[in-house]
Amino acid sequence: MEPRQRLIRQTTTRGRAGRPTLGLCSAIADSDLPGARLNLALGGEPNREALKLPGIAGRLSATAIAVRSDSDRDELLFLPWMLDRGGNIGEVDSRGRTLLHHAQTRTVALHLLERGVPVANGMRDALLDAFRAPAEEGGVAEVHVVFTQFVNMVTQRPRVIRLLPLEIVEGVAPADDAETLPLYEFEPEPAVVLDALLPRYVRSRIYACLLQAAASELAARQRAMHTATENAEDLIRMYTRLANQARQGEITQEISEIVSGADALAS
Repeated sequence: MEPRQRLIRQTTTRGRAGRPTLGLCSAIADSDLPGARLNLALGGEPNREALKLPGIAGRLSATAIAVRSDSDRDELLFLPWMLDRGGNIGEVDSRGRTLLHHAQTRTVALHLLERGVPVANGMRDALLDAFRAPAEEGGVAEVHVVFTQFVNMVTQRPRVIRLLPLEIVEGVAPADDAETLPLYEFEPEPAVVLDALLPRYVRSRIYACLLQAAASELAARQRAMHTATENAEDLIRMYTRLANQARQGEITQEISEIVSGADALAS
């Protein structure tokens, strides 16, 4: 038995005996679906604690381990099961990475997309498939992205960019006839390099648009909350002033009545 398997099995046994949440993480990492169900029935929580296992960087929650485990096998086994039982797909590990960082395969990324999670990998594959498909099969000629550009905390602008096909920039001056140019040999061929770089380029652009949109949303929320706080403070000051004026009027009236009563008794 390999050291990793031995450690996982020992940790799984200890987790099942004492801490069901750790046992749940271990069972998922060990592809032990019955063990995961057992630890869940014993009170294991999918998204609170984490377990550090060999080969998994950082402390990951059970949901993150499920994403990594399904990505390694390129199949959906634990991820749907875990998400249906309260797994939090928005949590962050100790290195500040979300669960989307561990969705490295098309199968897992598309499943997260179906659940409404913005995954750059899944969006990339869907857009490339639609761009490469012929028109008879529902393909498209151009792909445009609409997003909110973050300028600063006050200004955010809506933008539309053409993602595909790529625009050729005419910015290279032709060489003179007398100029001797060096010879270059490309390995692999330029078409092969382009085919490898195009998915990475699309993914990076989509990821940048998602970051810009997220930053714009947070800035708008913060600005709205700041405005709401100022409005609430203005209302508090106004009603406090009105309450003080009403109280002062009541006190003045009571003093006037007391003075009038005293004068009446004296006369």
